[in-house]
Amino acid sequence: MDKQNITVLRKILYAVESGNQIYGEQDYAAFAEVGANCSNEKAITIGAGQWYADEAKELLYRIQRGNPKLFKDMDTENLEADLLKKSWATYAVSKDSAKGRLIISIISMELGKKCQDQYMEDQIAAYAKSIEKTYGTMSDTAMMECINVLHQGGDSALRRILSKTPEPYTADKIYTTLCKDPADSTPNQVGDYTDRQKAVISMIRNYAVTAERKEDAAMTKTEKAIRQMETWAKDDSHGYDQDYRWGEKGDYDCSSAVIQAWQNAGVPVKSGGATYTGDMKNVFLKNGFVDVTSKVNVATGAGLIRGDVLLNTVHHTAMYCGNGKEVEASINEKGTAHGGKPGDQTGKEFLIRSYRNYPWNCVLRYKESTSGSATVTSDIEKKQNTVAYVARIIKDCKCYSAAGKTQAKMFPVIKKNAVVDVMKYTETVKGKKWYFIRIPHPTEGFVFEFVPAGYFKKLV
Repeated sequence: MDKQNITVLRKILYAVESGNQIYGEQDYAAFAEVGANCSNEKAITIGAGQWYADEAKELLYRIQRGNPKLFKDMDTENLEADLLKKSWATYAVSKDSAKGRLIISIISMELGKKCQDQYMEDQIAAYAKSIEKTYGTMSDTAMMECINVLHQGGDSALRRILSKTPEPYTADKIYTTLCKDPADSTPNQVGDYTDRQKAVISMIRNYAVTAERKEDAAMTKTEKAIRQMETWAKDDSHGYDQDYRWGEKGDYDCSSAVIQAWQNAGVPVKSGGATYTGDMKNVFLKNGFVDVTSKVNVATGAGLIRGDVLLNTVHHTAMYCGNGKEVEASINEKGTAHGGKPGDQTGKEFLIRSYRNYPWNCVLRYKESTSGSATVTSDIEKKQNTVAYVARIIKDCKCYSAAGKTQAKMFPVIKKNAVVDVMKYTETVKGKKWYFIRIPHPTEGFVFEFVPAGYFKKLV
């Protein structure tokens, strides 16, 4: 399991064991007497992770080993002698007894809290190793659900739940199986604790670190905004409309799309008062953007970088995607601004197209708080705009606007014998190499697309 997810799961288990099912909350001083949680219990349960019997003993051992002198100084009840017992299976003291109060003091001091956190994370790592050995590899989120079941009900509970869960295991599939327990007449099964299971799956969904969340966390606000625009353009449920322009029916107009994309990325331009092309410039400049119009060539696109806002303050706005392309909400299927059907009826209502000078009278660029990503973008674009060699297409080939994902709209297929420029930029998706090519266009200058390996031959 990812180390971050071990910590996330620790917080989840703490939440359902002692934290009122609230993520990030726990009771390090928790102490349950014999039978307080279940009539079958014969020993005390302690700590944020509700360690029972010999696990309670192990926790106290860890604290003692962490600072023997401190433990000895605190041990007014000869607790250390109790830790020498072979088994704590029937260790029973009351919460209000002198020994009970001592245990609470020991586990709730800073060293005790630290040892609890480490013990829980060590347990989670051991659980994961054991589960993987028995049931094979699975996603972290599925593993987190398995550990939840194992921690609560033991090996037999996990074996029973997984035997009823179709492979490949996912967190949602395991949760679905747990939801069937209340209908079973067998008492006290893990799924019978419905509030606990709802809380666990909710926290896994909200807090587990996935590849997508790692990518999202690493993305700049600029990248989030431009990806939002690209996502809308590639989804035909989003078209152009000035009557329902804020996504009420899936549609946007040119300015509402750009404004909403940046708002979604965490830049408060919509809430700051931007409503249309006429007020965008002033509001955007107040929210971290700079005017770079003088630093670029709007006629050719030279100097533009991915995420730049292209603005004609009277008529239109779009965003530059890089690779000689822009993305925009353009016009409805009727060629008008009003009265069209929801969604993209033509494939051109909301689209990614080759860059052109609308004409633009203003270019705005968001100034990120960090500079690290700008260098990466610059290096990528340098390769994307540098020709490696000229090639001939050797068989009809589909072209993609994104490597391995979305078939291009302007050049969905390039025919055999066509001559193209192969740029220095490549991407590998699921083990397959994709080349970035430049295709001459009679009116657009060049169109840039991705093609897979094996469809062209380098020309000498």
